[in-house]
Amino acid sequence: MVKKQATADNLDNIVDTLLDEEVLRFQLTNGLTVIAKENHSAEIVSTQLWVKTGSIHEDRFLGSGISHYVEHMLFKGTDKRDYKKISNDIHAKGANTNAYTTFDRTVYYIDGPNDALEMSLDVLSDIVFHSNIDPLEAANEKSVILREIDMGLDEPSTLLSEGTFKTVYHNHPYKYPVIGIRSIFEGLSRDDLWEYYQKRYSPNNCVLVVVGTFDTPTLLEQIEKYFGSLPMRSLNAPYIATEPLQYAQRSFYQSGDYNLTRGNVVFKTPGLGHDDTPGLRILANAMGEGISSLLWQELREKENIVHSIDTSVWTPVDSGLFWISYSCDPEKRAVAEEGIYRICDQVMQKGFQQSAIDKAIRQAMIGEINTRKTMSGQASQLGSAEVVAGDLGFPRYMLNKLKAVQAGDLQDLAKKYLVLEQSTKAALEPNSVKKASVVVKKPLALPDFEEITLKNGVRVLLQPYFALPKVQLSVVSLGGPLYESVDQRGLTALMSTLLTKDTQKRSALEVAEATENLGINFSEMAGNNTFGFGMEFLPSDLDVSLEILEQALLEPTFLKDTFEIERDGQISSIQMTLDEITSYATLRLRELFFGEYPFRVTSLGTVDALEGMTRDDAAMFYKKLVCADNLAVAVTGSFERDVVLEKLAWLEKIPSTPFQKQTLAFAGPEQGSFEETAESEQAIVLVAYPDVTVTDADFQTGEVLDEITSGMSSKLYSRVREELGLAYFVGSQRVIGTMASMFFFFAGTHPKHAEQVVQEIEAEVARLKRGDISDAEIADSKTHILAQRKMNLQRLGARTLDASLNCLYGLPVNQWRTYDKLVEAVSKDSIQAFAQKYFDDAQKVKLVIGGKTLE
Repeated sequence: MVKKQATADNLDNIVDTLLDEEVLRFQLTNGLTVIAKENHSAEIVSTQLWVKTGSIHEDRFLGSGISHYVEHMLFKGTDKRDYKKISNDIHAKGANTNAYTTFDRTVYYIDGPNDALEMSLDVLSDIVFHSNIDPLEAANEKSVILREIDMGLDEPSTLLSEGTFKTVYHNHPYKYPVIGIRSIFEGLSRDDLWEYYQKRYSPNNCVLVVVGTFDTPTLLEQIEKYFGSLPMRSLNAPYIATEPLQYAQRSFYQSGDYNLTRGNVVFKTPGLGHDDTPGLRILANAMGEGISSLLWQELREKENIVHSIDTSVWTPVDSGLFWISYSCDPEKRAVAEEGIYRICDQVMQKGFQQSAIDKAIRQAMIGEINTRKTMSGQASQLGSAEVVAGDLGFPRYMLNKLKAVQAGDLQDLAKKYLVLEQSTKAALEPNSVKKASVVVKKPLALPDFEEITLKNGVRVLLQPYFALPKVQLSVVSLGGPLYESVDQRGLTALMSTLLTKDTQKRSALEVAEATENLGINFSEMAGNNTFGFGMEFLPSDLDVSLEILEQALLEPTFLKDTFEIERDGQISSIQMTLDEITSYATLRLRELFFGEYPFRVTSLGTVDALEGMTRDDAAMFYKKLVCADNLAVAVTGSFERDVVLEKLAWLEKIPSTPFQKQTLAFAGPEQGSFEETAESEQAIVLVAYPDVTVTDADFQTGEVLDEITSGMSSKLYSRVREELGLAYFVGSQRVIGTMASMFFFFAGTHPKHAEQVVQEIEAEVARLKRGDISDAEIADSKTHILAQRKMNLQRLGARTLDASLNCLYGLPVNQWRTYDKLVEAVSKDSIQAFAQKYFDDAQKVKLVIGGKTLE
């Protein structure tokens, strides 16, 4: 009884701590609801404007996706600001913005430093309530969304979700995807947009949420300044069809060019405010959250039916779904479904032990904590309580209901809702039989990349593959910390961003418009060892895509204004990273482990170095790294080999300046144990050792070992999180380089448990050194690695990046052909040898960054 009382008290403390907040809620005379919460833990403010309209509110435009269309349009300009000024005003303050549309709401937000608050209020008021919905921009954006709809057809997760919803719901608007049905969307006009915008976007249909560091009296003045004069409008409630009762099981199956089967089994449940919803959340956790959950243990660990399985509850306002997702080998789909229904029946008949319920409740509480880590997360919780639940008191109600759930409640809920006749099963499956074709012009089997070296040394890698009407192109070069001086840390990442901006032919805005209008995904990348950018586009846009690429590589201008905006944006990213205790702890570990070696910093660099940089530094760095010997260009997808090769002839204009690969050796870390305090409720435990480089023959051994110690099925996870309940999260990770690497274990725990968690990690290392590793652990880890790799390589971008990196690292370009064999060759002996060689106590670095008490 004492133990139960302690647990209850702890849960009470969690609820009180989470909700110990002073939240101001009031309405302006025009009906705009305002929610404000001061939080001075970081000099950050999240400003969010929630519009109570989504795809289910589209009335006569139902199924068109007009809500999502309007969301896009509101960033295109007002009478006060054009698209460029909207972006510049936000980025000039080091802030970032975005928006999203769901079934029942559309949310616009700006997150940034606290001195960006007034700008955020000004911009949000302007774009949300004063959009001019320019006809030309509307036409351009319509093309973009049409391509977005088409690209969704290539995403298995999107197809499975849409197939599930349209099968579950026959009448309710949830049957329509938020983005809309293509044929209905195509019929929308600018006048339709304006009509919908005028009807739904009024202050009395919106909620403004502000959380962060601010002065409340000043905030209220600013809100009145930017929102007070907006006129209230009459609101007509749109018709929303009700869903009739379901009397029989439903199913949706679709086959395609997939490697694995992905499936869902869903059951209808009530909406967010229903008394049964908290219990359903705990039921979902008990059934499918974590390695020790019932579904995972029975169907993955014991019966080896699925590769993954998890459970969640989707809870909008009026009705929801109890959602079980899984992946499995193609031939196991039917048995996986049978197993899921069998476990549901088992829960109805036998229920759960109270210990399983206690764990599920704890998981739910931890989840609630995690959603409130940032200002943005806290603002989102308040917005959801007001807009979705309809009352700011809902979080306390939900948390109190969660902690009160008992074992018998779950059994009753399972009997009430996990009913076969009210369920829907859906799956995407690989094509089981290839249909015969009269004339086979294109191979269906994925071919090798062909490696072609141009006269100046540029390496071009081509993989024509016509299964999907998409083309992916990646341009990758060696770079990163090894190539930067101490006062240039972060220059590689900054330069890679600038290469996607201004050129001699186009401004940054014109590059963005040219790509976005065609739905071309043009984005940069920068890591520990490399940098570059990728482009994904439809085959019909090949010419313009390559022309943009040519300008980016040959004629970047590094304009001063753009340089300063992007530099400040990168500094802001670093600062926001430092606000997250786990990210900050990992950065400190790198500093302590690598010492003065360049890998002490990430690709983002340091604030001091970035503040001292100029656009001339970026221009000179570009000349140093963008040269023929340091360039790999990979293309995969639907293209003709000779056509693309001819159109890439301009690559021979890239200077053949000699490129010197950096071979700076790392002597290894100095053994040390460090403790630091931080303004955090939790402690982060990190234990690091040397690791092999990316080209080392033991690299795959390290991958298998990492999987053994980092997955939810790992003994470390089961011991520390599930059995002892010491950590919120625990696992391992690698920082991989060409000349130096680090393998580290991590955990998030209560400060008083930090030393015990360290001891458990050290015990796990000792186990690995002894070779006390089961055949099942190794086999499961290999299976997971190879399954994840197969799923990853379905993406065009993953294939081009993999080939490019291999090329630059001196590895076989088509190593993906033999990768399975490399992983399968890893043995218990090789894992033990790896651990004995690299997990050397003389080179161990231990760091504990703790909360208010480090005991």
